[in-house]
Parts: sequence; structure tokens; C-alpha cells
Amino acid sequence: MTDERRLYMPEVAAIRTIVETPTETVSAPEHRILAPHVRRHRAFWTTDDRENEGGNWDALAAENEIHAAISTFNEAKEERKSRENVAFLMGRLSPGTRVLDLGCGYGRLAKYLLPGMRFEAYVGVDCSPVMLKKFHERYAASEAERATPLVLALGDIDRIPLKDATIDACIVSAVYLHNHKDVTRRSIAEIRRVLRPGGRVMVISSFPSTRGLTGLQGWAYLSCLRLIGQGRKNGPVRYFTRREVAELFAGFRDAVIHPFGFSVLPKTILGLPTAWQVRYRRFYDRLHAFLERRLPEPVRAFFCVHFDVVASV
Repeated sequence: MTDERRLYMPEVAAIRTIVETPTETVSAPEHRILAPHVRRHRAFWTTDDRENEGGNWDALAAENEIHAAISTFNEAKEERKSRENVAFLMGRLSPGTRVLDLGCGYGRLAKYLLPGMRFEAYVGVDCSPVMLKKFHERYAASEAERATPLVLALGDIDRIPLKDATIDACIVSAVYLHNHKDVTRRSIAEIRRVLRPGGRVMVISSFPSTRGLTGLQGWAYLSCLRLIGQGRKNGPVRYFTRREVAELFAGFRDAVIHPFGFSVLPKTILGLPTAWQVRYRRFYDRLHAFLERRLPEPVRAFFCVHFDVVASV
């Protein structure tokens, strides 16, 4: 998401009343992390050059932040859908470090990570003030999360409002798949800029695979959008080859690509009437279960749903 919006950050002291009066003061750990020229407005920090609201992303967040972020409607389903990602991250994060959650939304991952591990600071960057407000409200109400200082900033994923070399680990979850690939390239360059030497980036659920008919359908849809001059719009899923993913991280060291999931057929077919879509989904579920049981692991890995990446600088 790259629309211009305001930059916010809540007070990071553990259990402290938020000062409502705007001020220019920046205290630790913010002054070591945030880019210059920030000011506080109520519970958040803002830069003078970000004055627009969050648009459609804000509207979706206000309606149901869980569905807006991960296409499910309640916390029980959210927990099940997030379980593997949280386990993946917990095994690769270290306590006492500075963590950047790029495209953090309402804190979908932080609500599970922070109670289980204490960090020097948890930095959330998102383009939606509504999402960040929801993140802050939940954080303020959770004693377990407040053990870690929180820094929230409204910013673009390809213009991260942080100083150079200030972050130990960066998380990107389900963010790049809806952005133009040029935005993704710039974002990854920005991550490299803000990571400290030896820092690590973990990108999950963000690089859908071109392999299988899902990727073919997505490529055809994007081709149609390009023909009508809408190829750069946010929203449509972008699909990646393994080679493209590797090239994105060519400037990093120790980049490891993890195939995740398995799918040959698309879960839905674009343009199919609803009644036929229901019938097709039943067929898909049966065939998918059969193939998953019968196909060997290398074949399932080839037809992965997406590529996850862990890389160091």
C-alpha cells in the first residue's frame, strides 16, 4: 500500500497514561529508530508530509480488520490460520532485539509473538491509521504485550520511516502479494537499509507461486488488467517464480527460500457463477486431499502455494 497517509506512533513506555497534547519531543527508543522530523499528535507520532487518510484500506479495517488482513472473520479462525506463521517466526526471532513488522495491520502477529517473547522494541509500520489505532488499543489493554515497548508508524512499505541500520529482524507477512512488483523491489531495498549488519528478514505468505493453474489464472487476470491500463493497481495478487524471488534477495546473504503448502488447481475460478463456484469447491477439496496423499513430497513442493524467505544482511 503506497498511498500517502499520516505517520503515527503510540507512547512506548510500558504502563503510562498517553499525553494528549501535541509535542515535538522524541524519547528512547524512538529517537534511535524513527526517521527525523516526527511529531506527536495525541497517542501517535506523525510527519508533516503525511496528511491524507487511509482510503479503502481504512474502510475495510473499520468494517472487520481480521477479514481485511487475512480473509477470515473471527479470532478462532485467525488463530488457526496464523499458527504456522507464528511458529515459523518464533523459531527465528531472539529476545532483546528490535523487530520491525512491516505491514503490521492491527498486530495480527504481534498479539501472539509479544506475550511469548520480550523484545527491546517492536516497530509496526502500516499505511492505515485505523489498523494502527486498533493495534494500539489492543496493546494498551494487554499486560503481557506491554512488556515490550511498541513503536507504531504510518508509512509506505517502500519508504520505511526509520533510520538506517536500526533493526535486528524484519517480518513481512501477506503484504507483497497485493502490491505491484516494483513496489516490492523498492520495499526489499528499504528493508536492507534499515537492518543492522547481521540482521535478518523473514517474508511469509507474500510470494504466491506461478506454478500450477492458480498462477496461470492469476497471470491471465493481470494480463487483462494491463490491457486496460490497470496493471499497476493495488489489490490483484501478483505471482512469482522461484527465480524472481531469488533475484529480489540477491543483495542479501544466506537467503533461503522455503516452499509452503501445495496446490495444483485454483480454489476459485474467476467469473464462475456462485452456484457453480460452490460445486467446484467441493470437487477441488476432494481432489486436493487425494493428490496431497498420493503425490511425493518433491512434487508437492514444486506445486507450492507460495515461497517464504529468510535472508540476512
